[in-house]
Amino acid sequence: MKNDSESDACNPNSHIPEKSAKSLTKDHRAHLKNELGIKGLKAAIKYGAHSIDEEEARTLGFRLRDKSGNTQYSSGLILPFLDGYGQLRCDKKLYNEKGEISKYLNPAGKKANIMIFGEGQPKYATEGWKDALSIHVNTGETVVAIPGVHSWKLLPESVELIIYNADASQNPQVWGPLVEAGLERKGLNIAFFPEAIAGAKGGACEFFKNGGEWENVDMYKPKEFLQELPNRLRRDIKTNWIKPTLAKIGRLAYLAYGEKIAAEKLLERAGKIYKVTKRERDNILDRAISQISSKRNKYIRASSNSSALTRFAGSISPKASTEVLEPEEATKEINKRPSCKSSLAGTTT
Repeated sequence: MKNDSESDACNPNSHIPEKSAKSLTKDHRAHLKNELGIKGLKAAIKYGAHSIDEEEARTLGFRLRDKSGNTQYSSGLILPFLDGYGQLRCDKKLYNEKGEISKYLNPAGKKANIMIFGEGQPKYATEGWKDALSIHVNTGETVVAIPGVHSWKLLPESVELIIYNADASQNPQVWGPLVEAGLERKGLNIAFFPEAIAGAKGGACEFFKNGGEWENVDMYKPKEFLQELPNRLRRDIKTNWIKPTLAKIGRLAYLAYGEKIAAEKLLERAGKIYKVTKRERDNILDRAISQISSKRNKYIRASSNSSALTRFAGSISPKASTEVLEPEEATKEINKRPSCKSSLAGTTT
């Protein structure tokens, strides 16, 4: 969401205040109980979930402009993150500049932050305050909540697994950041909640509410997921989504394998689904690689310290494996993939 600078609507020094259990309205209490269960409701209260009215929301900088430029406010449920950051689950329907409903708002002028549920070093992470709390309540593990799918760079180094909602299996706006996180963070496993249990876009709350068990979640290495991705792509996506989706696959494949030929092979499998010609695929991949090169050059110009470039180049090293398995071989490898049950037992992958 865009953050504007209306000084009368946001005090930059405002922090999400601590509240007591009495600060939850009846509706908000019912919502948390439905999403998290009794145990989860108590935990949500412990970690500071509370209700605010519209005037408080205005003071804290929760606002949204619609496509006509009008500023909107709403009362709602505050889900607090660290260092005074938080998100507001709106009571009213607010519409963004695209005319779409925005259920959650971020405070204008506030730097995004994480929330940690549990004690000690966090092991798991997911997008969303309630979903992270649900994983913590149901597994007993320390879990990090990030405020959006692109916020994975905020993760502590101790995190071993990042898991997103079920639509990460098909939606490029979700699986893209998920795979990128796995490629950028060495040793980080990635996962998404199974649609059969959580629903088409469900997260941890839906997953556990529908009887899901943690061992039902499969973990992937990012390259494993890329191998399987062409088999998961939706055939019915909008026409104007096809090229951006293929560009994202090409870019991630090049980052993963470090060689154009490996990216071409994976992109060929994906392109066949949408009947994209070889010339079109080549153009898409060339543009994706060009963007990567531009980013690398930016690192070079920005600093004479080679450490930044080394971090970036490490993910596209020519020494990286260029093997891209055929569909049958990929399936055999994927079937060897561990589930979160082994992760809970302390098994490393």
